[in-house]
Amino acid sequence: MKRMLMAIVLIGVFGATLADSSATEMKPATSFGYLDVDKDRRVSPVEARADWAVAQRFEQADLDHNGYLDKEEFQALVH
Repeated sequence: MKRMLMAIVLIGVFGATLADSSATEMKPATSFGYLDVDKDRRVSPVEARADWAVAQRFEQADLDHNGYLDKEEFQALVH
């Protein structure tokens, strides 16, 4: 009985976590400065991999199609 109760509690906690994360799953969790590892004032596709949401929308956010996100393109992606 205790195991069943524990399983129900864990399922409830896990389900609540999934529900909360689904609303924000596409919002980047990192800052431009964090992603710009080499400090060249742009984020490369490799650097973008550190944030799943940025990596998933990288091509869409690269408005000038130069293969990098500058700070303005990153800000547009975040907001």
